[in-house]
Amino acid sequence: MHPQPNYELFDRAHALRVADLTCAIALQAGLSARVADRYKKAAYLHDYGKIFLPADLLNKQGPLSDVEYEKIKEHISYGFDSLAISKIKGQSTCADVALLHHERLNGSGYIGLRAKAICSAARIVAIADVFDAMTHDRPYKKAKPVHEALAYLTDYSGLLFDELFVKALICICKTKSTDRCLSNEA
Repeated sequence: MHPQPNYELFDRAHALRVADLTCAIALQAGLSARVADRYKKAAYLHDYGKIFLPADLLNKQGPLSDVEYEKIKEHISYGFDSLAISKIKGQSTCADVALLHHERLNGSGYIGLRAKAICSAARIVAIADVFDAMTHDRPYKKAKPVHEALAYLTDYSGLLFDELFVKALICICKTKSTDRCLSNEA
């Protein structure tokens, strides 16, 4: 049984940026517009499970304790469970992305899946999510410059993040101004 949802906890701005960037990465990587659109919808809902977490935990200023971190990780299960039974179009992709967007190629994610066991939608969303989280202020940390976020993703390309999709993000950021890369137009 899930806790009562609090829809005010849904970070719409982050969801929109991650969704738009996911779509742009998918298209840049050569995926079809239809697939990119499906991934965009799933990306918008990637953190849906956070509406079931306590507001004070999501808005905490500073580092999380081990117990708090384990509680935060529950958002993937809450999101998956809610989206898997939903009637929205593309619910399977949405549910998979909610569950898998914290997975890393080397198995160091929340669940521990590795490489190709992680669906391509979740591999793209992972990159868009990390990029957005790094380049925007969060309750627990200040934003980093775009070049630092890209350097981090590049350093861990092939180890944590899918190399093809990291390269696509870099192309997007090189062909657009930094501001556009960070906006909902990315």
